[in-house]
Amino acid sequence: MTEEECARGAARAAVQAAVAAVQGRLVLHPTGEEVCIYPGFTEHAYRLVFPFEDHFAPDAPQLLTVTPSGVVETKKMLKPKKGAGLIAYTYPQSISDELAEAPVTHQVDGSSMNGSGCALRDTAFVWRRKDGTNALIQTCPTALND
Repeated sequence: MTEEECARGAARAAVQAAVAAVQGRLVLHPTGEEVCIYPGFTEHAYRLVFPFEDHFAPDAPQLLTVTPSGVVETKKMLKPKKGAGLIAYTYPQSISDELAEAPVTHQVDGSSMNGSGCALRDTAFVWRRKDGTNALIQTCPTALND
């Protein structure tokens, strides 16, 4: 198991433990194993939520969910729809020069698919800061609560 897989597993376990605490029961992993709860660990998860909905109709911009490692997890048209939103982290994220200049590709189940041919920095999700570093907005589509 890679370091990234371990980190994802730990994050998933933290979310599941929080859900279990709220629901008053222990959530199980898909493998049937119990969630490990680590003493002294408290997660404070904050996110920005933007209600995209149908406020910008008829426009349907391209949405890319880009990770700091340069992987494009989501590539889709953001269609105007009631209850549609975007969610993002509340802290600054960065991406290296090398990855910012990489062409947009979309990773699906471990296999890459060619993108539009433009670099990540040419998208609305990566840009150069005044200090010369590359900013990244990692945003995902979400359904808003009614």
